[in-house]
Amino acid sequence: MGDPEDVDAQLFAAPDMFAWQESLETDNAVEPGFAVAIIDAPPGEDPISMEPLSELMDDDLILPENCRETLTAIANLVTNRGDGLWDTYACDEGGTYSQSVWFKPESPDSLILILGRMMTPQHEFDFQHFMHTLSWEPAGFDLAKLQVNLGEPHVTFFKRDNVGPDDFTLDFSVEVVDSNNDLVSGVTVSGFYEDPNGNAFPFEITEEGDAIPAILVDVNLKGVYTFTVTDVTGPKVSYSPSLNQRGTTATVLVGPNLQGTVHVSEVSTAFYAPDTNEITFAVAVEDANGEFVFAPVATGFYEDPAGTVFDFQTTPTGPTEVGTTMILPAEMAGVYTFTLVHVFVEDATYDPSQDEA
Repeated sequence: MGDPEDVDAQLFAAPDMFAWQESLETDNAVEPGFAVAIIDAPPGEDPISMEPLSELMDDDLILPENCRETLTAIANLVTNRGDGLWDTYACDEGGTYSQSVWFKPESPDSLILILGRMMTPQHEFDFQHFMHTLSWEPAGFDLAKLQVNLGEPHVTFFKRDNVGPDDFTLDFSVEVVDSNNDLVSGVTVSGFYEDPNGNAFPFEITEEGDAIPAILVDVNLKGVYTFTVTDVTGPKVSYSPSLNQRGTTATVLVGPNLQGTVHVSEVSTAFYAPDTNEITFAVAVEDANGEFVFAPVATGFYEDPAGTVFDFQTTPTGPTEVGTTMILPAEMAGVYTFTLVHVFVEDATYDPSQDEA
């Protein structure tokens, strides 16, 4: 474990895992150490999952007779080792016995079994260091291939020129990165998107160069569109979905024709965030058909606890987002009062008489 020349490392691997485990059955077996084994699932068996691992860990027959008192029982851990269970037991002769099993959901054909026997605080420290730095690959992994995952899927839309009022183009993109978060080229991203009526349409994006995989889709229906990535393939890559940074989906609301009137549908109660010492004020705006509109700007004024009045203007979350907010530092304790005066939306007129808030 660790660097063999590290004089502080006192816990060493057992030469024969199962013989060493059997030796722990004797009352005078206090030899510290740890043992590790990667065990393949039998051919034809179901993929490894948390349920059979839980049954295995609950079986007292696999515990040494002299290490039975449970000190910890931590289930459903998700770490760099994968998903697994890790229990620690007190031993009659002093010290502790550790037993854990792990598998990786993206390659559930193998599990890793880790046993440890610690007699001193230094042993505990060494074993913890080993557990938290352990890296392993299940038998199903192709180590010759680069492990890749998704960055953040993103979708926006824009209005096409010289077409009907309901004709838009969706722009979907997603980064494919390696373990160092570097972009990976030469991959094919596949999946599907759903339209506002729930119809699903497959897509496949192949990028040969260094460009980020992207696709344009022409649509003529307003509402919510959701893109979902199901796989990433390539001759030199292996896709690891459990490592995805922001999931596999991206959603966009393709909005209504903004000509006409708009009104305030909701003014959120300003709330205070103690961790940042900031106050957030947010507004939602709808058109005459009750549809949210994009990139609204609200103006008004607020009064601080001392009675001083300040003007404010919100900032849209984005050009294709319905949110618009204003954040200010809470420089003093007390009540802040916000008053909304006007709303600006491109190609629309604000009608305060229709405000719902």
